[in-house]
Amino acid sequence: MKDAQAAAAETEKLLGPIDVLINSGGAARRHLWENSMLRRGTGYEFKYFPYIHALDAVRPGMIERRRGSIVNIIGLGGKAATAMHLSGGAANAALMLVTVGWRAHSANTASV
Repeated sequence: MKDAQAAAAETEKLLGPIDVLINSGGAARRHLWENSMLRRGTGYEFKYFPYIHALDAVRPGMIERRRGSIVNIIGLGGKAATAMHLSGGAANAALMLVTVGWRAHSANTASV
């Protein structure tokens, strides 16, 4: 979280306000669900949380300025479960929910 906030602050210091954030985290490792608890968490550690930390780092400034766009590129694994992609798919599903939820909130509050 602190790394994302520091990166956003440094970017804004050098280039001005951030008006667009594009989150694209790539694919999580694929594992059978039974393999281990550690592997189950990797989808969240490498997909979900980095998106959320980046979003949280730029959203306050966008809300304050009342402008900005956030694009979350999310794999379709969040809509269709497969045994080899449950960890990443669960992270994708959570990201889809957060993306839609924040958009709905933003539309209702006339902010970003």
